[in-house]
This record gives sequence, C-alpha cells and structure tokens, in this order.
Amino acid sequence: MSWDVMRDDLYRSRCACGRGCVEFRSIVEVDDWNRSRDIEREEIINCLDCSEKYHIEKESYYYYKHKGDEGTVVTRYLVPNGQTIRRVCEVDMPILGFEEQLVVDYPVSNLREAVEDMKTNKYSTRLQNEIAKDIVSRYSEKYKKRGLPEIIKVIEHIIQHYDKYEWTKEKYESQKKLVAREQNTVNKANKDARRCSYKLRFRIVEDE
Repeated sequence: MSWDVMRDDLYRSRCACGRGCVEFRSIVEVDDWNRSRDIEREEIINCLDCSEKYHIEKESYYYYKHKGDEGTVVTRYLVPNGQTIRRVCEVDMPILGFEEQLVVDYPVSNLREAVEDMKTNKYSTRLQNEIAKDIVSRYSEKYKKRGLPEIIKVIEHIIQHYDKYEWTKEKYESQKKLVAREQNTVNKANKDARRCSYKLRFRIVEDE
C-alpha cells in the first residue's frame, strides 16, 4: 500500500525583524483505501538575525461550531530565547480516593450521623439524612453498588481512622490556594512572554 501526495503547500510568514521569513510545508497524502493524513514539516527561520534571537513555539486551540464545524487552530510565535509561552503549573491538586474525599468533605460528626441514619432506615430509598444520601450516591456511582451494610462498614472504617488520612479539609483547602497562586504566576509569566514574542501570520505561497 502506497501513499500519494495530493497537496504540498508552502506557507510563509514575515519574521520579527521584517528582513526575512519563516516557512513550513503542509502535505496531504492519500492511500489506496482513500484514507488521508496531514504532515507538517518543521518550521524554518530564514533570517540569520531572528534565528539567533528567537525559537518557534506553538499554541493549539480546539474549536467547535454548530452543525459539526470543528477543528484545531494552531498559532505559531517567534519567542525570545530563554523565554517560553508554554510554562505549566508544576503544583497539582491530589487525586483523592473515595475514603479520602469523604474525609475532606465531611467532619467526623457528619459521618456518624450518616451511619446512624443508615442503620435506622436500613434501605437506601428510606434515608432521611442528606449526607447519607450523598454518600450512597457517590458509592453507587463508583462501585455500582447501593447496599447499606457494605457502605456502613466503609464509613465506620473512615471514622475509626479519621485522623490518620493524609488529606484533611484544611490541608486540601490550603493546597487549593497554593495551586491557584502558582497558576496565576504561570499565567502572568506566559502572558509577559507572549507580549515579547512575535505572532507569525502564514499564507500559502502561490506558484513556487
């Protein structure tokens, strides 16, 4: 099976200083089964001055419009060496398990009340306590089970070891604030770097 070139387009943009250009090729190939694939060659900075001062970075945006119009828009920049517009936040929120999430969301007194409601009403459809209902809903979504005896056993285990879980509500909220601060710092750094960068505006080069 072979691939045939159906399109081979040369794209060109003015460079940052205006004395040269940046180019890349976009190729569309089709095989014997009428499948297609897009190939984009690496960009080339055809300017000695800009090639020494800048490197190329890309930003991709997915878009979706009505009636199935969708795709990805790629924007390219000449970014000053030593800077980046794609800095990412290196501080993350933890991924909590079922038990840890309950510890973060509810004080131990609420969990005891939920257990009491489950033991009193015996069936998930008869529960009165809103927290008990929420726990059953979460358990059912995660484990596809709604049996109260099993859920009670899990909650009682949480209550017994409540102070031994790594993530408490206070620690979780503190981490959330830290992530927010770090993300704001990253966003500002990327915005500042983008302000110093040159946005490339490519057009197809005709008849070349």
